[in-house]
Amino acid sequence: MRSWWPAFSAFLERAIPWLVYQAIWQTSMLVGLFFVRLRVSGVSCFPARGSVLLLSNHQSFLDPPFIGVSIPRQARYAARSSLFQGSFSTLITHLGAIALDREGSSGKGLRESLRALGDNQALIYFPEGTRTLDGQIGSLQRGTGLLIRRSGSKVILAGIAGAYEAWPRRFPIPRRGVVWIHFEAWSLDESRSNRDEDILISLTDRMNRAFAEANRRRAAFLRCQKVTLVGK
Repeated sequence: MRSWWPAFSAFLERAIPWLVYQAIWQTSMLVGLFFVRLRVSGVSCFPARGSVLLLSNHQSFLDPPFIGVSIPRQARYAARSSLFQGSFSTLITHLGAIALDREGSSGKGLRESLRALGDNQALIYFPEGTRTLDGQIGSLQRGTGLLIRRSGSKVILAGIAGAYEAWPRRFPIPRRGVVWIHFEAWSLDESRSNRDEDILISLTDRMNRAFAEANRRRAAFLRCQKVTLVGK
């Protein structure tokens, strides 16, 4: 084999994930601008560098790419292990996705998440473990507190409103609409203690507040724009 091939192969291993990420980013930006209108607030709290754990409510398949285009740096994603099947597994692996069990509290996925955060990367994590059934925030998984305590990362919360209306579970493709993402910083100091139960109580309260703020801003935007959503 030619001497240049190992170096070229190593280059491709680094370049392909970046190219796939950029392609998804550009496509999501176009969708967010012209089909499902994406609006963002509070993103100035997101650090430009260093270890960041972003926790978001999970409304639809629009959430990961829309968060990705809203923040000022490339991020990895934690996804439930059941999504790593077939060609979709290849795609999200190229995007740097990390497979987690539903609880997110053990195994290779947790170790890889901690390793990514230890390398000063940004990690997007959906602590509900799955998409919402009714548009509201569900129970947070117990692994969330463990990940926060063991990583020591800066924690940013994202409240997403409108993504459920644009792409609920029962629809095969998204509809036109407005999605608002509101970002807020959260600190472990806000929890009554470092016990997982107290961390989840604090996070649940703050995530619901971020979600409510996103809903409030989205509603105000709709009133100003006089937008009529399909199916409303």
